[in-house]
Amino acid sequence: MVVKNDDLRILHDIFLWHTFGDHGEELEAAIIHRNKKEIELSSVNQTFWTFGMGSKGRMVDRWRQHLSKQSPGGHAYVVLGGKGNRGENVKSQVATHYTENVLKGKSGWKQVPDFIKATWKDLTSKGSMALVVSEITVVKEDSELKVSWWNQSKQEWSPECPSQQTRDGVKLLKKTLNGKPITSNADCRYILKLEDPYFVKVKKSV
Repeated sequence: MVVKNDDLRILHDIFLWHTFGDHGEELEAAIIHRNKKEIELSSVNQTFWTFGMGSKGRMVDRWRQHLSKQSPGGHAYVVLGGKGNRGENVKSQVATHYTENVLKGKSGWKQVPDFIKATWKDLTSKGSMALVVSEITVVKEDSELKVSWWNQSKQEWSPECPSQQTRDGVKLLKKTLNGKPITSNADCRYILKLEDPYFVKVKKSV
């Protein structure tokens, strides 16, 4: 089986791509298991999936606008695949607070529920962005998705990944008839379903 643009598991044209793998001291399988367990324990069936990019609130807010416009109050989707950057093998910090205000992150902070272990290597200085995940689907198929990339600096869709965004672990993509493969070795191992507001910013209070 191969994931293509008409795959009904990714219902919308605009979605997120997240390079994924072992991260820090946590293996890929353990990350999936932990987040599934947190969703099960939640009274609203949600958890927070951190992905860094704590200083890119303006871009994440723009992503939210795109996702909300195509499905107001509805779901959004994230494809997990490729080869993620494992990063430094250091002990992660656990977030204590979150806010939906990703643009400035200076207001609306609430306490993260105890059962959610939203972790990142440094949550005391600039924090981390996180996905609001309600469902994780195992796929483990090759990808033939054809896409264009959101170019934040030009505020338009681009046929190539913008050079200044190549190192970002998460990118906003759009299914495009004459688009290009996400990467030369793209696969689709998991699909995350997101709930509105799709993103929060998390931090560790000191």
